[in-house]
Amino acid sequence: MKNDDLKTSIDALKAIREGKHQELSTSIIDELDAVIQDLESHMGITKGEVEVPFTLISRALKVMGEAILVATNLAELIRTFFDSQ
Repeated sequence: MKNDDLKTSIDALKAIREGKHQELSTSIIDELDAVIQDLESHMGITKGEVEVPFTLISRALKVMGEAILVATNLAELIRTFFDSQ
């Protein structure tokens, strides 16, 4: 993975965490924090390629999906509630 792509991924996870922290459960927030920390530990000094284990990439995608699912379900619930009144 390119170092710039890794930085962009970390920034995206941080944005999800900051933007949706009120909607997310503690377990999702904790996993986001852990994944962010693990990804940051792989940041290279060079601007070239950085080796990130597949398991870490999978964890990042899984927690991102969980966060989006929670936010989407909450938005749908709110929309349904306010549309019915």
